[in-house]
Amino acid sequence: MKNTALIFICTSLLLLTACATKHDAAEVCTSNWIKPRVDAAMGDFRSNTDSIFANLKRVGAEAAKSGGQLSLLQQAKILPSLMSLVNTFQNGQTLRDLNVLSETCNDPQLVTRVFTDVLKEYNVPDSFIELLGQLDSFKKMAEEAAANYQ
Repeated sequence: MKNTALIFICTSLLLLTACATKHDAAEVCTSNWIKPRVDAAMGDFRSNTDSIFANLKRVGAEAAKSGGQLSLLQQAKILPSLMSLVNTFQNGQTLRDLNVLSETCNDPQLVTRVFTDVLKEYNVPDSFIELLGQLDSFKKMAEEAAANYQ
């Protein structure tokens, strides 16, 4: 009986130390390791924001016809979509999952970079991405993600 208890205690301690081991980010965070995790984290976000991206593409096509500059009316049209996009990203599981990846890989810019890359995948015009970068809610989200490292 004592041997069984001793084996149980030793096994538990080994498991606990294995869980507490922090992996070297350079070894773990290869592109082959991180890409499927980013894709998984972004899956729900992509499916929940199709209509928002459709609106951004439509207004982007209008802006492209007028030389690529957003008029005040176009900015007013897309602002609710941009805010909805940020809110969906910020309040969903996606941001939490990306924050874990960001912390695991010691990469405070991962969240902002992934979000920007997704916008580019959907052919969101650079002018929209620049406008998004100026929104206070996006800045706050990016700052909070980066603050995990300070």
